[in-house]
Amino acid sequence: MTTAPDPPLDPTPPPPAPPAARARRFGAGDVLALAALLVAVGVILLRREGSPLAGWLEQHLTLSRLDPNVRDHAVQVLTVPLGSVIVVLFRITLGLGMLGPFRPILIALAMQWTGAVVGATFLTVVMVLIVLLRPRLRRGLLPYYGRLSLLLAIVVLIQTTALLVGAASEWRALELTAFFPIVVLTLTADGFARALAQDGFRSAVFRGAVTLFVAQVIHVVVHFPGVRAAILGHPELLLVEIAAIFFLANHAALGVLRGMNPERAPAPRPLPTEAPAGSPQASQPVSPPEGEES
Repeated sequence: MTTAPDPPLDPTPPPPAPPAARARRFGAGDVLALAALLVAVGVILLRREGSPLAGWLEQHLTLSRLDPNVRDHAVQVLTVPLGSVIVVLFRITLGLGMLGPFRPILIALAMQWTGAVVGATFLTVVMVLIVLLRPRLRRGLLPYYGRLSLLLAIVVLIQTTALLVGAASEWRALELTAFFPIVVLTLTADGFARALAQDGFRSAVFRGAVTLFVAQVIHVVVHFPGVRAAILGHPELLLVEIAAIFFLANHAALGVLRGMNPERAPAPRPLPTEAPAGSPQASQPVSPPEGEES
């Protein structure tokens, strides 16, 4: 039985086309995005003092009046589209590779609980440990779901160890690692390990560093003075973010920093590895099923 390679995390896009070839026509999607932007601008103007609807909008079209505990979760939800704008800016407009589109946002959400420094440091440690362990798990011919489930348990073990050390030494920073979501840790670490195996050391480290940097940028933007109040008090900004994502992706695919991405190493030819006849591994898939998130 041959161990199939995992699917690529962030397929390398083709070289940037000439400006004329990249130009896109104004289509129906642009009309919808522009309409969303105009609606948002209209609502913002209607909020101005003196508008007949200002009082009603301030009373009803806001999340600032939620219960404080619910409000904190609402900020996390509203961080996702704002983070998506930043991811699109770095990935498509600047052309910098990263470990998939969702990981920077998930890491930034985790950093709201752990803090930027503790979150980035702990994630880096877990990534290094998973990189060391993952090849051994693959050589054991575990199916994809079994391997990822085992990684989840190993990450919990690492996190529990950090908590025990933190409690024994009264090191508050280690105790904060309890707030880092297990799934985010596991998927990010496994994604980095896959990039290392598929694309080589330089490419994987660069994309991992960009992913952490973008997560830090999202974290800083969300905690910038006034941003939290703005996204809670003005839900119409969601329409602005949707329009921004569309226009950046459709009309600003410039890739101005694409040349900074290290060249990926040639993909190694998978070595055939036979499982013992009749063993459970011999009848189970070892690669992610079609549609698996990467």
